[in-house]
Amino acid sequence: MSNLQPWVSAEIRAEIGRQDLTRSQLSDRLAWHRMRIYRKLDNYSVLTVDELDAIAEMLKVPAAELMRRADEARACAAEALNLEPAVYEHALVGAA
Repeated sequence: MSNLQPWVSAEIRAEIGRQDLTRSQLSDRLAWHRMRIYRKLDNYSVLTVDELDAIAEMLKVPAAELMRRADEARACAAEALNLEPAVYEHALVGAA
C-alpha cells in the first residue's frame, strides 16, 4: 500500500494556490497554529483524517477529491519515470 501523505499535502498546497490563499490564511480560518499547518503540509507531521476533513471543508473541496487528485499525480509521476506506482513509492522511501 502506497503512502499518499506527500501527494495529498502537495494537492492541498496546489488547491490553496488555486484559491489564491496562503497557508497563514488557511491556518487562521481553521483556528490552528501556523506551525501546525506548515508541519502538516511540508510532511514533517502526519496529516490525520480529521485534519484532512477540516482542510477540505475549509477549501470547499471534498477530501475524497483531494485524495483522488493526489493518487492521480502519484500515478502520473510513476508513469513519467516508466515505473509501476509501487516501485516508484519504494524508490521514494529508499531515497529519504
